[in-house]
Amino acid sequence: MTKFKMIVLLTAMLSLELTGCILYKSNIETFESKNVIPDIHEKVLEELDSIKASENESEEDDTVEAETEFNYYGLTEDELNLVYAVVMQEGGPTYESATYVMSTIVNRVNNQDKWGWAGSTIIEQITYPQQYCYSLDDYWVKYLDGNVPDTVKDAVKSVIEFGPVHDYDCFRGYYLEDCEQVADNWYFIG
Repeated sequence: MTKFKMIVLLTAMLSLELTGCILYKSNIETFESKNVIPDIHEKVLEELDSIKASENESEEDDTVEAETEFNYYGLTEDELNLVYAVVMQEGGPTYESATYVMSTIVNRVNNQDKWGWAGSTIIEQITYPQQYCYSLDDYWVKYLDGNVPDTVKDAVKSVIEFGPVHDYDCFRGYYLEDCEQVADNWYFIG
């Protein structure tokens, strides 16, 4: 097992463990988010970049394996730029808000029993009518071609690689009782 695979596996396990702890603690008392999971994901992304760079200096076969291990759910570069644009418009420029929006999208893709009617891929979910800003307006268009902050790109890639940071599958841009607010959105399980 390469260092890259080990880091990805350990990070996924740590993320699940931390998510469980935070959700458990939030049910007992009021818990103010300290961006624990996004901070961990940012550090892991930096570590992965470092490991990938060192693996690139090793044998050519290892380099090819490291580059092809993950394909962002099969997204093309144009599709990934569309995801960045929609996430930016829906959540804004912060890592935490972009992570929450992207986690909602991935939760829908991963729960086909409930959300399969809107598609089985990230692109199908975000382009399905009346689900995300893609079909509601064209404000997101200005963010195409990667015209978003690196925080949004990092958040999207982090959620795709390591999984969602919450279990919510819906959010609204206005106050809802008993929902978690992150930036200007309120998150819940629909």
